[in-house]
Amino acid sequence: MLNPVCKVYWDLPDGLHTLVVTADGSSYLADHVLIMLPLGVLRERHSHTFEPPLPTSLSRALTVSLFTSCIFTICVGLS
Repeated sequence: MLNPVCKVYWDLPDGLHTLVVTADGSSYLADHVLIMLPLGVLRERHSHTFEPPLPTSLSRALTVSLFTSCIFTICVGLS
């Protein structure tokens, strides 16, 4: 994938897949998605990247974390 990710649909009705949409309009359907990005990027973009929004507890943790230069990892679609 060479284009920036614009949207991550992580709670699809089938309960089994995650859909990732990139800036060029390409979409990828997967059983699991591993998202790794700097914490600052996640803080800035999580509210309009993830659909549905991330759980409140995770969103709140992003705003109070003292770390600014770490890589944050989210595993989507893992049960």
